[in-house]
Amino acid sequence: MVPWPLQYREAPVTHRLQRRVIAVAFIAAWAPVTAAGQLAQDTIVARAAGQFVGRTKTVCDVVAGARAALAGDTDTRLDLGEPQADGLTVAINQDDRKKFGPFLEAHLPGFTVCVEGKIERGTSGLAMRVKAPSQFKWLAQPKAAAPVGRGAPVRHLLPVSPDFAPGVPVAGRGVPGITWPTPITHPNPDYTEAARRAKVTGSVEVQILVGADGKVSDARMLLPVDPIFGLDEAALKTAREWTFKPAMRDGAPIPVVMMVEMSFNLR
Repeated sequence: MVPWPLQYREAPVTHRLQRRVIAVAFIAAWAPVTAAGQLAQDTIVARAAGQFVGRTKTVCDVVAGARAALAGDTDTRLDLGEPQADGLTVAINQDDRKKFGPFLEAHLPGFTVCVEGKIERGTSGLAMRVKAPSQFKWLAQPKAAAPVGRGAPVRHLLPVSPDFAPGVPVAGRGVPGITWPTPITHPNPDYTEAARRAKVTGSVEVQILVGADGKVSDARMLLPVDPIFGLDEAALKTAREWTFKPAMRDGAPIPVVMMVEMSFNLR
């Protein structure tokens, strides 16, 4: 018997990580954040930031886009707020960008973030300068995709990246004649201290390539939870350390692609 639920019926592997720390609620996708049921007095949404130019505020909103530093512009920029509404640009310079995780630009769009700083008027609208991850107060995941079917143990099925191990069978895609891998070792990812202080919670889904030797030879983030405080990095590192009894077809081990889920819960 495997030590954690393993499902192949149109759903990824599920692996649950429990932590005994104080619970914290997610923020809504466009509303001011609540902490223990009370609104923070200094919290606003991006479209209201224009009323507070020159003041230090916490702005909570969806990240509509993220742009890495380009030639002639040394800032990484995050656009908060709905594209059709007045928003706010968060700027992080190159030196300060090193303090953040590597997935910031690629995975942050669609997340809801709360950022604390001084609101200024820039050349193309409202702006806020961020120098450290500690200025990000809360973080929430994008909404889950649609359910995969009645009774499915996992809420959604994510597409496999087309350039990830092309031609290799994918668990949950109805490939006949294959005995799928079973886990042998599956260490838990560590909560980073930065994520613990920021009270980040949620689940990641990672796409892994399990070789014919049962080792994970490649891993890629499908659904991130924390591109800022290190949980995405911790999940990828841990996924590469898992080992499996390899998949079998016609009596021979074969490589396969699987999706695994890890949950970070502060309790």
